[in-house]
Amino acid sequence: MTPDTSIAVAADAAPTVTDQRPTPPGGAVEGGRHALTFRTDRRPHPAAHQVTSPVMHAQDVSVFYGALEAVRGVTLDVGRNEITALIGPSGCGKSTILRCFNRMNDLIPGARVAGRITYHDQDLYGAHVDPIEVRRRIGMVFQKPNPFPKSIYENIAYGPKVNGMKPSSMDDLVEEALTGAALWNEVKDKLKESALALSGGQQQRLCIARTIAVRPEIILMDEPCSALDPIATAKIEDLMEDLAKDYTIVIVTHNMQQAARVSDRTAFFTADVDDKGERHGRLVEYDLTSTIFSNPGDRRTEDYISGRFG
Repeated sequence: MTPDTSIAVAADAAPTVTDQRPTPPGGAVEGGRHALTFRTDRRPHPAAHQVTSPVMHAQDVSVFYGALEAVRGVTLDVGRNEITALIGPSGCGKSTILRCFNRMNDLIPGARVAGRITYHDQDLYGAHVDPIEVRRRIGMVFQKPNPFPKSIYENIAYGPKVNGMKPSSMDDLVEEALTGAALWNEVKDKLKESALALSGGQQQRLCIARTIAVRPEIILMDEPCSALDPIATAKIEDLMEDLAKDYTIVIVTHNMQQAARVSDRTAFFTADVDDKGERHGRLVEYDLTSTIFSNPGDRRTEDYISGRFG
C-alpha cells in the first residue's frame, strides 16, 4: 500500500512500504581515536551510492537567523526506509537542517529558509501546506526525553486525540505504539502510572512511541541518545533498526560509532568561519555510511572521523 502523502489536507494513513537491499561489506575502520565497526547482522543496507527511492529532497537549502546565514547551500536526498545520519562538529548546522525537515524552525523568531525542500515532490514550505500536518507526518524525537506530566497511557493517546484520529480502539493503538517502541512489556502493567517515573531510557522510548502513535512516515531524531547510558543507548539503536523497516529515520549524532553502527547513509557537515568570526555550516560530503567511514572523498571528512579535529 502506498501511503497518502498529502501535507495540505490531514489524513491518518500509516506507511507500510518497505524494501530489501544487499548488505555492505563489514569490518572495522581504524581512526585516530576509534575503531568503527559496521554491523552486518542487521537489516539489509542499500548498495547504490545515489538515493534511488527518495522520500525527501533538499535543494540548495540555506537557513538564516536574522541576517546570519547559519547553514548554506545544502543539497541531499533522504531515502525511504533508510537511516540517514548527520554528523559533524558542534555549530555546523546539523540540527538546524534537521529542524527544517518538519518546519520546527518556523517556531524560532527571525528564522527563514531559502532553497527548496520537498516531501514526495510537494514543497514543504508551499503556501497551502499545513505545518501541523507536516509535523504529524514527519515526527521528531529530541535530545532529552520530554514526557508529558501525565500517565504513560495518556502520553501515547494525547497525539492521536489532538490530531483528530479516531482509532477503533485507543487501547489497541496505545499497545501498538508501545510495542513498536519496544516498551510494552516493561510498562503494560502500569499504564496509569506517571511517565515521569520511568528511567531515562524508558522515557526516550516512550517519546518514540508517542511519535509513532500519530503514524508518521519519517522520524527525525536529534541526538536521541546523548543523555542516556550505554545500555539504554544500545536499546535505542536496536529500536532504530527495527523502526527503519516501516519508517524513514534521520538522526543527528556526535557519536561516530553510533553513526557507523546504525545508519545507511551519512552526511558530514562542517562550519566555515568568516572574517567576522561568524560560523556558516555547510555539507561537505554525503554517501553510503560504509564509504564515508572507509573511503571518504574529502580530507576534512577523514580528519573528523579519525579524530584529527572536531
